[in-house]
Amino acid sequence: MITSIRADTNTVGAAFVGAASAATMSRSRLKPLPQKPAAVLLLSVVSILTAVSNVRAEEIFTEVMIEASFRVEQPLMTAQFTDGTSHDLVLVGQDEEHRQWLAVYRLTEASEPRTEQLVAMEAESELLYFDVGRLGDQEGLYFLSPGRILRYDFTSDTLVETVRIQSIYRQERSQNLEHYDFLRDLDDDGRDDLIVPDLEGFRIRLQTADGELGDEILIPDSVRMTLNGSAAGYYSRPTYTADMNFDGLVDLVVGQDRAFHAHIQEDERQFRSDPLVVPIALDIPSEAKLRAFDDQSGAVDQSELTVKRISSVRDLNDDGLLDIITDATHSQGVFDKHNEFRVHLGRRDGQSLIFDDAEDSLLSSDGLQFDLRKSDINDDGKQDLIIPSVRLSFTRVMAAFFSGSVSLDLRFYKMASDDVYPEEANYETRAKVRFSLTSGQVDIPTIEVADFDGDGLEDLLVQTSKDRVTLYRGEPSERLFVKKGINVDIVLPRNGELVKGMDVNGDGKVDLTIRYSGADGEDELDTVRIMLAR
Repeated sequence: MITSIRADTNTVGAAFVGAASAATMSRSRLKPLPQKPAAVLLLSVVSILTAVSNVRAEEIFTEVMIEASFRVEQPLMTAQFTDGTSHDLVLVGQDEEHRQWLAVYRLTEASEPRTEQLVAMEAESELLYFDVGRLGDQEGLYFLSPGRILRYDFTSDTLVETVRIQSIYRQERSQNLEHYDFLRDLDDDGRDDLIVPDLEGFRIRLQTADGELGDEILIPDSVRMTLNGSAAGYYSRPTYTADMNFDGLVDLVVGQDRAFHAHIQEDERQFRSDPLVVPIALDIPSEAKLRAFDDQSGAVDQSELTVKRISSVRDLNDDGLLDIITDATHSQGVFDKHNEFRVHLGRRDGQSLIFDDAEDSLLSSDGLQFDLRKSDINDDGKQDLIIPSVRLSFTRVMAAFFSGSVSLDLRFYKMASDDVYPEEANYETRAKVRFSLTSGQVDIPTIEVADFDGDGLEDLLVQTSKDRVTLYRGEPSERLFVKKGINVDIVLPRNGELVKGMDVNGDGKVDLTIRYSGADGEDELDTVRIMLAR
């Protein structure tokens, strides 16, 4: 499991700058901060564990550079195309003329690591989404277009139709080519299947043993539709896989309004069209009520307000059952907000899945918690929680305006053997996100939690200066990470969200992929750095 912590300005900037501007705009000429991350100042990350040692970057990572012919805007994807043993990278972005491009680079390690370009194709507007999937014995590069699925043929350098299928995506795109996971294992047989949303429901084709996609199955769980004047928007509902009726077969679950619709898998590799409805109470408002609040949030009295939503649905304690985390935000005013995450573990009651009203764990802080992440840090099969938060008060907001920085707390919670998270975090650290009021630019820290040395325990990597990270190795203890960190110098982007961990070369160690934005200079826009873990 690889976890990136996002200190995005949509939360931090909105919480501090939006609140402060509401109180000061009438008597100040300062403009509120934009909510688009673009860096200008240096951030600093201050760990509560300060013991560190300095090493050369090449002792920890081996750097490989890619100079693309376009600005790389999408997170990289790894694959093994053609021979099934290669290590390939998929890059997507746009050139100066705003044309969309997709390229594939192969990593070779004969003498020293380097990359070679296999594919560079302009993505025409009929290509809506791309995905990497395995149909048959090898992985392929696939595209979702209106009415069909296409596969890129590496031998002929052409797009070949795989299957025709209806979806809600019926027009050519006018924006960027993006990744969408439409090829994934739905029935737990180890083979990728096809799933796309349509107006009538989800259209599914399960992969057969010979690598072909089977007959279409329609799951009649409609998409969510919203109206805004004469415009209509259609949104795919979230889907999950879990054994909902305890028969040993994985079922397809669609998240609906305060309920799960479980489409039971049958022995004939079919999913029932009529769902098993699993209600979700937990004092969650209806979709209509939440939409009304979101649409009118600026006119809502926040002096005594609580808004509760579902934050996450996932098996947390490795028992095969879905669990729910809710997020309740309490407001006593514009400057006085805090929230609580409540964990409700799924339980079997006869042949039904239930969720108790009383939470199994309660995680709270003095400020606003956001961007909750889950990762098995200590390799025990259970999901540990990583929660960033910011503290709100009139004094802190004013101090942030004058200092140009916002403190970001990071807390790590390890799930105990009794499937409960502790009230106090197992590990804490703090980051400072700095911004400029004159330019509206913000620096976002690089923070990654991943297994960089292949020992099965996840490590913590945090940015501590402009081009330096500190690496804390994981340890099998309650504190999760060692006391003594290792300083490593790396050319980092000002937006830490552009740094992602993934195993690029298949050696069981997580590597770093680094992209750059306009804030890092024009020369870096088409550059990708691959830091291979040694």
